[in-house]
Amino acid sequence: MFHAIAEHYLPALEGLGIPLGDATILAKDWASLFALTRELRGFGTPVVGPGARPYRRSRIFALLAEQLCGAVVDPHPETNRQLERALFHAIQDVTGQVRLDIFTHAGRVVLIRLLREARRLAANPGALNWLDAMSQATGEILRQAEYVDREQAGMFYASAQEMKADMRRQKVDTANLTIEDLGLFASPTRALRLSTIHYAKGREYDAVALIGLRKGSFPYYKTDDVEAEKRLFYVGVTRPRKLLMYVAEADRWGNPPSPFLGPEGVNAL
Repeated sequence: MFHAIAEHYLPALEGLGIPLGDATILAKDWASLFALTRELRGFGTPVVGPGARPYRRSRIFALLAEQLCGAVVDPHPETNRQLERALFHAIQDVTGQVRLDIFTHAGRVVLIRLLREARRLAANPGALNWLDAMSQATGEILRQAEYVDREQAGMFYASAQEMKADMRRQKVDTANLTIEDLGLFASPTRALRLSTIHYAKGREYDAVALIGLRKGSFPYYKTDDVEAEKRLFYVGVTRPRKLLMYVAEADRWGNPPSPFLGPEGVNAL
């Protein structure tokens, strides 16, 4: 599957001038996407989707760090709103308190301080150094604003160390990890998105690669409702505006391509 994407889909995107942010890879279920996400990330392709983060999303500092990095490298009209939400949830995770005053003038002053510090620290290359310094600065800025106490402030630095440990376990090339890599999850329009067909309902992309198109998987060999599977397939094939690619990768059972496909493409709609 990875070779089909790397050797055919990605070059086709480049040939047609389609940005990664306008393309997607769709599967029936999330489980089908995890391994592919890791392979594409190792290949150097910016990706968002299941398994794309090289650390656990639940880490206290993770989402706030991503939003701060995104605001530094790719600011957009939604930046402040996303930062407010990330800060609100981070403080709630640390303190167990709901601080709605994050969304007031006082909260915006704190956000401005965080953003200024994030930009200043970004002058030095390297995402890991930035994580260390910015997590400490975040704790101190929030302590001074009386959102957290001294012990709680230290939890942001501890969270950054957990993120780094996650990345080492994932064998991420941390020496070359950049702030842009972390900010990617705050600005996913610059990355190739991996998603399920169901989640893609109501969305359109310039290019779509549909994976897992094997008999036994699509339709599922135990299904009692082939028509429902056919409708889901229809959703997938109607998402792209310019390019549609089918991937019917081999499996250990030797299943042929999905019966929904024929020699000329879509067969049974």
